[in-house]
Amino acid sequence: MTVTIIIVIYAAIAVCTGIVLGFIAARGGGSFVKWLLYGALIPIVALPHAIIIIRGGSKAKKCMYCRKKVSLNATHCPKCGYEFIDWS
Repeated sequence: MTVTIIIVIYAAIAVCTGIVLGFIAARGGGSFVKWLLYGALIPIVALPHAIIIIRGGSKAKKCMYCRKKVSLNATHCPKCGYEFIDWS
């Protein structure tokens, strides 16, 4: 009986972790479904991984129109052709 309860509690925590990581990834431009599965299947590894990625910052910027990640030094988006204007 206690083993069943432990498994149910672990599964609930895993699903909640997966959902939270999915929303974090979607907000940062990642795939909600991939992070949901990653967080649900391996929550002990996925949570620190997400924290490291969030704190590490990004060495890329996103295109305002197509949301593709491009290099900080890029002058235009390779996907849609949007030209980045440097105001400095």
